Amino acid sequence: MIYKYSGCSSLTFIQVETGNTTYDSRDNCNAIIETATNTLIAGCQNTTIPNSVTSIEDDAFFDCTNMTSITIPESVTSIGSNAFEGCSGLTSITIPNSVTSIGSSAFEDCSGLTSFTIPNVLTTISPATFRDCSGLTSIIIPESVTSISWGAFTDCSSLADITFPSNLSYIGFSDDDSEFVFDGTAWYNNQPDGMVYAGNVAYRYKGSMPANTNITLRDGTLGIGAGAFDNYTEPSTVNLSSITIPASVTTIGDYAFYGCSGLTSVVSKIKEPFNLRAGAFEGISSDCVLTVPKGKRDAYIAAEWTTSVFKGGVVEETEVEIGSSGYATYSSTRDLDFSGVSGLRAYIASGFSPSTGRLVLTRVDEVPAGEGLYIVGDPGTYKIPTTTTDMLYSNFLKGVTTATTISPTEGSYTNFILSTGSHGVGFYTLSSSGELAAGKAYLQLPTASVSNVKAIRLAFDDDDPTALQNIEDYITAEDIYNLQGQKVSAPGNGLYIINGKKILFK
Repeated sequence: MIYKYSGCSSLTFIQVETGNTTYDSRDNCNAIIETATNTLIAGCQNTTIPNSVTSIEDDAFFDCTNMTSITIPESVTSIGSNAFEGCSGLTSITIPNSVTSIGSSAFEDCSGLTSFTIPNVLTTISPATFRDCSGLTSIIIPESVTSISWGAFTDCSSLADITFPSNLSYIGFSDDDSEFVFDGTAWYNNQPDGMVYAGNVAYRYKGSMPANTNITLRDGTLGIGAGAFDNYTEPSTVNLSSITIPASVTTIGDYAFYGCSGLTSVVSKIKEPFNLRAGAFEGISSDCVLTVPKGKRDAYIAAEWTTSVFKGGVVEETEVEIGSSGYATYSSTRDLDFSGVSGLRAYIASGFSPSTGRLVLTRVDEVPAGEGLYIVGDPGTYKIPTTTTDMLYSNFLKGVTTATTISPTEGSYTNFILSTGSHGVGFYTLSSSGELAAGKAYLQLPTASVSNVKAIRLAFDDDDPTALQNIEDYITAEDIYNLQGQKVSAPGNGLYIINGKKILFK
């Protein structure tokens, strides 16, 4: 058994006796080499590695503090764990691209290193590889690297400039939650509060996290770092309420959302779900709902994104279809968030004027389940993310989430259905009871206020004329003006001003 020369920082000469059949010191290399495997077992400050050596063993140069430089030949394919740990005098080292494996802590506490070229064939940077390399100021992580293990650059206090590869998808942290990859570096300390990205990996949330925080990770994100939202992080991530994960994500790290007890909504846009790593969503809210792309629920369940993890249920993304008319009524069985849906607007009926027959529509973003909506947009299918909301609205539109029979009247109220009638598209009274399809809405107004109203016209609080393509044009000619301020008695199709509002007639 060969014991390494740990602590022998002044050792300058090593020689294996001639005739040893197990070890040699070929080419006067000042090192011990295992003959059969061409593995360098132990070296010193004056070692010259022969170009016949294929690997450097664990601890081979451990604590060799007086070594200032060394060249590794292209014959070497692997460098063992702790191989150069504690070589604080090492200022220069050349690693050839033949090296495909570098062990954990291989260059830990090499405080004299100011730069390092990582071989461009390396795919993983092992745990604590460069930990405490306080002199390291910049690092280029080559395109070959797809994962970085915990503590790889921890406490590299001068490291301010990092070039990240485009394929990086995984960043880890230690099992005891104590070490993240870039903690203690100048790079991390210089990041603003909020979501910190290491290249295209959502690395960690930094700084203050307000209550009910909702985060949408940026498109192109490939991974969510291990422990990224773990409750160990600087802010208390129990304040995280919802997270939207883009389709580009290919991995979510161990314990990424551990202890996020306030997390009630996870929206995943990933089309081909992968198996979750250990404890990724452990400790989230017992009400948390996972929303997945339409038609992908079974695939998520098979990949262990199960209802035992997401106890609020695994549901498919809500889709809303707008036909050629550009508008519809709508109601959902789930709370929805329309705020980030481009090209689609949702409205409630917030007010009604009996004197003008004018129904006021107010735009909304967060919508509770079952709320009746009037939606406007270009023809097409829209994906609406779920949310959790306590919003309450005073709304004349009544949503139905299952097929429901609607009568012409209901107590002291009159019911109206969106349809095309003698006055064009608008809300019309019913001549008899009829079934309204699930996911639609109807208008309900006090009978006393609408006894003489033949049809209902619409006006929009947001004063967006592009939203008025669906206006019902039954209205008296009184108080109608064109855009030049001239009173109009017989308006045709076009944009007009009525009671200070821009109204588009169709």
